[in-house]
Amino acid sequence: FEGGLLRRVKSMVPVLVPLFISAFRKADALSLAMEARCYRGGEGRTSFAELRFGLKDGLVLAASGLVAVGGLIW
Repeated sequence: FEGGLLRRVKSMVPVLVPLFISAFRKADALSLAMEARCYRGGEGRTSFAELRFGLKDGLVLAASGLVAVGGLIW
């Protein structure tokens, strides 16, 4: 992984494209299987607590971004 940022990103394309294609194919197969079993999601089945994005979340996101950028530059 030597070179500039753009060169590093371009070197990852041969890995990322097949990864995304595989993920979309698996998602399509899963949706077909669920539809074949007459799965219908809806209300009343399960519940979840709605979370809010707070100050701590923003700070962690910013710190993670700085670490990621620092790792790419280093």
